[in-house]
Amino acid sequence: LINTHNGYKSIPPIRIDDYPAIKAHLSQYRNKLQKRQDKGVTPYNLRNCAYLPEFEKEKIVWGNLALSCQFAVADAGFYINAPSPLIGGGDLYLLALLNSSVADFYIRSLGVTRNGGYFEYKPMFVEKLPVPMISCEQKKVFRTLAEYILVNTRNDQKLQAAFFQQLIDGLVYELYFPNEIKEAGKEISLHLGELETLTDNMADEKKLAVIQHQFDSLYDPRHPVRNNLETIDSVNVVRTIRKALQK
Repeated sequence: LINTHNGYKSIPPIRIDDYPAIKAHLSQYRNKLQKRQDKGVTPYNLRNCAYLPEFEKEKIVWGNLALSCQFAVADAGFYINAPSPLIGGGDLYLLALLNSSVADFYIRSLGVTRNGGYFEYKPMFVEKLPVPMISCEQKKVFRTLAEYILVNTRNDQKLQAAFFQQLIDGLVYELYFPNEIKEAGKEISLHLGELETLTDNMADEKKLAVIQHQFDSLYDPRHPVRNNLETIDSVNVVRTIRKALQK
């Protein structure tokens, strides 16, 4: 990467002369290429984009067309093709929120479902999601659970990943509909306790052991967290959202 005059980082253009066959093909359309608004330093190159530095950060990415929300974290330096949008920063609290049923219901209510049940998760819809401003301690819970899911998914622990996603869903319902959840006695955060966090210097085996311990505790049928998660659809707003997403 090199610095440009406007302060943004840019990638040096590919030397088209190093690819004579491609140059010969594109040269047939040189007049049209000259008129492109996204032309770079030569008609054969694309211009550098202002958001290029965002690719050098950890980021949230997703496919533009999907059957349900599928937001993921991409590492710093990882580049994606259009039309896959991104949000720079890779905040795991935001990732957890975006992958929740509440967020999916809200975003899908703004657009139109295409043939086969596919929905266009365009940035114009995603950016309208109201994000609750919560304390650092509350965000830590969501980030820890998101990390659990990432490790579980990487190690093919499907049951645990599904449970922790269900747990995030319950907590998100509580964020957006605190009165309804409280009145029904289905609070999750009240019974959650302190989750053990994962650290970068932990080996995967240690991370899996930590997650297994938390899973064994919270998945116990006698635990109020599991109890409330399994009966939370007795709350009218939860039931309404779940039914809408099943259509």
